[in-house]
Amino acid sequence: MFCSSTVLQFSVQGPLGPLSASSLVVLLKKQLLQEKSNFLLFKVLRVDTVACELSCSGRGQCDPITKQCSCDPFWTENLIRLYLGDGESNCEWRVLYVILSSFLMMVFILLLSWTFICCSRR
Repeated sequence: MFCSSTVLQFSVQGPLGPLSASSLVVLLKKQLLQEKSNFLLFKVLRVDTVACELSCSGRGQCDPITKQCSCDPFWTENLIRLYLGDGESNCEWRVLYVILSSFLMMVFILLLSWTFICCSRR
């Protein structure tokens, strides 16, 4: 199987001057990835900037190759935002709070299950 890819680099001049890279990426992602782009001869796999534009919530560094955040110690990605939101890599969650929240959620589920089992036996 032969795989090939094409990288297009360009800048866009708007009515008020050049568009910023982040606003251009948002516009292109909306039009090329989310909407049907039947006018192209190829499938768009990724729309991104040359430079890494992620702020990583001020708690990490953006890897210029993968365009993903490398979080500082004790910080992790907000998985809800990453998979269900805008898909942007970030470092918004403290690891301690994620562990505590997961533990409390498990206790709640076990307590709810135990209550259901006890009530169904009566």
